[in-house]
Amino acid sequence: MTSGMFEKENEDLATEVRRVAEHQIGRLERFESGASDQLVKMSVWLTASLLAINSGGALAALNVAEHFEFPTPAALLFGIGILLALLSGVAIQGFQSKAAQPLEELLLYWRGVQISGVEDIERAVELAKPLITLNRFAFIPPTIGWFSGLAFFVGAIALGLHVEHRGKAVVDRCLELQNDMLSLKPRRADSRELFIALKCDPTRL
Repeated sequence: MTSGMFEKENEDLATEVRRVAEHQIGRLERFESGASDQLVKMSVWLTASLLAINSGGALAALNVAEHFEFPTPAALLFGIGILLALLSGVAIQGFQSKAAQPLEELLLYWRGVQISGVEDIERAVELAKPLITLNRFAFIPPTIGWFSGLAFFVGAIALGLHVEHRGKAVVDRCLELQNDMLSLKPRRADSRELFIALKCDPTRL
């Protein structure tokens, strides 16, 4: 093989390497731009939505407490949901922050390859490792979000059961007090006071 042919082969190889580098740069730049925008939107939407529904549940629990016994299990679940919503937002931002530097380093590497036409496979693999690792654990933030949503769902059921149970108990108690007040021989002297304290409505009995 003549030196001219050898040089031509090297030029062709360098051109191919530059083409690959250009492709990788474009792919990484699109990923950097799209991933950043998507993560920010997801973080804002997911955190705001989960905070809204769990805060609404907590307010509903407080409202119920004005009429019945405080629904501790439901309120606890809504509180957990709020904490998980905040944790989900922090996790999304954390993943984005951790991906920024490895992505920039990989981009710099491929830009260098594009200029020199010389590729270092081992270096490229080493630089890509942090991004691959982050990608493996990318399910964590949305999973935390799902658990926040689940906390609201279970909390809503617990609150509904609590209201139903306490509501029935209050109605039964009001009926008992009303019957006692209307009886010829009331069993207790404070039936009327208790009836008023429980905000019983005789038209509903």
